[in-house]
Amino acid sequence: MLIAGLSVIDRQGSIALYETESEGSPALLGDIFLDEKQSLSLTVADGFVSLLNKHHKTIEDISLVGFSHGPGSFTGLRIGLSALKGLLFESDIPVVGLSSLACYGFSYPLSEGEVIAPLFDARKGEVYFGLYRFCEGSLVSLTDDKACSPAWCKAYLAKHAPDAYIVGGGRGKYAETFRSFPSLDKAFRSSASSAVELAWQSYKEHDGKFSAVHPLHLHYCRASEAERSLGEVIFTTK
Repeated sequence: MLIAGLSVIDRQGSIALYETESEGSPALLGDIFLDEKQSLSLTVADGFVSLLNKHHKTIEDISLVGFSHGPGSFTGLRIGLSALKGLLFESDIPVVGLSSLACYGFSYPLSEGEVIAPLFDARKGEVYFGLYRFCEGSLVSLTDDKACSPAWCKAYLAKHAPDAYIVGGGRGKYAETFRSFPSLDKAFRSSASSAVELAWQSYKEHDGKFSAVHPLHLHYCRASEAERSLGEVIFTTK
């Protein structure tokens, strides 16, 4: 079974390709990081094709896709999903939508019971925030992903998870705010690889009952600037 993963965070992203047999864990065939200096719409499509060709595979060989559907950059998420829809056009390949924060957090080495809080810079003086506990080889969400102020996030963590590891660009931007919390130095795999692993776990839990990519929605966590200005919802946020 061939499983692909796509993760887009801001203008950065990664693509991974794994193979698994029966109930075994997916084994990495290869992964790539997208060039943030080039157009994301081109690098997603070209990256997928390049990675598949390198391992003598085609789109038709893919049985499952894990896609980090947000939160994150509005533009990056829309481009990523559009590129994925184009690649999987006329296919019935099931796609599992996953939290971008969960995929990022799952890329770090954690021990049983440890808690991690991925933070992305959401601009406008906010961060995208998620909180997860590592349990039996997976992540358990402890709160809904949300956009919030760094001060609110710090207060929440101080009360509910003072020992949580804080990782991501949000920590870097607001280093002084979060300096008292522990961190982890380096991820051991790409977010796309984490998307594959989480998609495979979810796929097994739901007996493979997932829709093809076309009904998949993005998860923004907050309204876009255009929506705020117009006072209406333009894009679905579910």
